Amino acid sequence: MATQAEARKTTYNGKEVRMILADLDCVAVEKINGSVLDSGKFGINGTFFNSTGGNLLGVAVNNGVAVKSGGTQTADARVNGVTQPTRRGVMYHFNPRVGGLALDNRVVKSFTDYPGVGTSNAKSVKWAIGGISLHLTQNYTSTQYSNAINASPEYAANIGSSSQTGRTAIAFAALNGRSTIILLTMKDATLWDVREFLRSYGATTGVALDGGGSSQIRYRVNSSTVGQWEPKPDPNRSVYSMVTVNPTTWLTGKGF
Repeated sequence: MATQAEARKTTYNGKEVRMILADLDCVAVEKINGSVLDSGKFGINGTFFNSTGGNLLGVAVNNGVAVKSGGTQTADARVNGVTQPTRRGVMYHFNPRVGGLALDNRVVKSFTDYPGVGTSNAKSVKWAIGGISLHLTQNYTSTQYSNAINASPEYAANIGSSSQTGRTAIAFAALNGRSTIILLTMKDATLWDVREFLRSYGATTGVALDGGGSSQIRYRVNSSTVGQWEPKPDPNRSVYSMVTVNPTTWLTGKGF
């Protein structure tokens, strides 16, 4: 099946945004050994990781298998010196469908905790990537959203959910009749900023991924020009997992 992707550069409430809009069928989750910028691939950084050794601290699965050690589940957070049982938002693409759904997000510990998956049906997970829930279909105020993610079981305050920094997220929206995955990076933003921008695009499913100096994107502006960006530059930071796009065609980018 022919697929397409398009890079865009824009602003939201004065904050710079760069993103890729990609057909669902050209998206995957992969292991990388260095940064997104040095990977030779197109896409965004993935889930959280341990900077010592690079083991993943969140879900990163492709075709039912973790792409790297640690990628089957969410690691427990330490809050005020105490380890807390932690579950976080995971975005799933199923093929074949699970429970009638091709896409969903769910707060889980292990990626196999999704109802109807389990260890016996793990191969139904075409890909899954973990982060922090965005609750895109909820009509939350900023306070309600913060309360939903900062306490048990996600403990997002532990990773600076309200700080203004580089942000990365993945979401789904039906755009112009196409099943579209939005791969987003944003500068000097909170998770609330990310959430509200994606809602303005009609996104209904998604999670925020690792941010700060890990936030990275690489894309094609046109047939001859490759672009890349770090909203909070930390040159050559290894991020160990990546959401990639490999379309048949790159459309000419907008806003560059």
